[in-house]
Amino acid sequence: MNKDQHHTLTTIDDDIDVHVNVGQHDNSSYGAISSSNRLASPISISHSLRTTTTIPMTRYSIVSILSTAFSYSCIMTTFFILIGPIECQRIEYETSRYYSYTISKSIALGGFACIAGLAQLISPLVGLLSDCYIPSKNHIGLYHFGKRMPYLILGTILVVIGLMGQFWASSPIHPVTIYIDIGQSNTNSNTNTNTIFDLEQDHIADTTTSLLGPPQINTKIEFCGAWFQYIIFFLISMLGLNMVYTVMFVLIPDLVPPCQTGVANGTLALLIVSGSLFGFFCFDILLDNDVMRMYKMYICVSIIALLLTCVNVYERETLLKKTDFQEHHNHETNNGTESINDSEELTDLEKKEKGTEEEYSYFPQPHVLVYLLLYEPIMNKKRSEMLAAYWIDTSEHYDFFIVTLSRFFYYMGVSSQ
Repeated sequence: MNKDQHHTLTTIDDDIDVHVNVGQHDNSSYGAISSSNRLASPISISHSLRTTTTIPMTRYSIVSILSTAFSYSCIMTTFFILIGPIECQRIEYETSRYYSYTISKSIALGGFACIAGLAQLISPLVGLLSDCYIPSKNHIGLYHFGKRMPYLILGTILVVIGLMGQFWASSPIHPVTIYIDIGQSNTNSNTNTNTIFDLEQDHIADTTTSLLGPPQINTKIEFCGAWFQYIIFFLISMLGLNMVYTVMFVLIPDLVPPCQTGVANGTLALLIVSGSLFGFFCFDILLDNDVMRMYKMYICVSIIALLLTCVNVYERETLLKKTDFQEHHNHETNNGTESINDSEELTDLEKKEKGTEEEYSYFPQPHVLVYLLLYEPIMNKKRSEMLAAYWIDTSEHYDFFIVTLSRFFYYMGVSSQ
């Protein structure tokens, strides 16, 4: 074994010790995996330091794990240029017709841009939580995807729920009661006597009014969209899209070898451009400017991108973990220490089959997923840790600060157009 290999394996050992200490310090389900479980499988050996340089990726795999960039660009660009203005025009028309107030389309579009900007604040928090997340064996589906993909899956679920809600809220299926005042009628003769207001004599008018009944008001039921519910679901979809976009960026350093980082970045840019062109093409040619069908297209593209990412990330994670486990096993054997065997893993499987161990499931329910990925880790974090995710040390990351500042002015200019 040469010096470089020995250094790599030593780094992996150090990483194992760090994870075990964290697990012993916090016994909650968030990151609560016993040290024996960690050492019994290559999955939890290392998520940040791996021998990725020796395992190249195919172009197809790189495109697949970054395919969510295609869906993100397809939705974001076409919504704010095409779908958003149409929806804002609908909101202005319906509020002026069916409500006592009017929401102008410029105010509505500015509100959507503000909501989208605020939703981006979830990105640093998701990055922080995914860095510290340790998959639990109790949920096998999440366990084999590593620490990043559960957040991408949760983000896509939020995107699909939000888009389905936007489709529902935008559809003209919500009843609205319209009250129509048709004046006063004589209870005796059923004749309209609105002409009494044209009379000049007040005493004649008073006498005539006393003979009339209460004002006659008819009601009419019409159907329109639900603008308030639409805003709520729009916020949900924006939160999901930003979660997906954050995790997708982190997949490059996690899974792609450094020698292929340039290829991955170029692929990412290509997917963003092609996603935008695909969205415009669908709206203008395939879907005939139909807003409702665009929501359906958004949902389909999001699900397909998630499936492509899941399949290829699973294969990549499995390959990397097997390699790391084998190298760690060889390192233990060469150093004369007790090697890691598969007896503990086998014991876990036997306990699972007998039903004497903790309850296992392939994939948690959505509310459990939100609890495991968001609520529980946030409660275990200090406020100072979460606030630090939104702070940039300009002395250490000056270039990144300049990029962030430029993006701030860029989005400000785009939003004011």
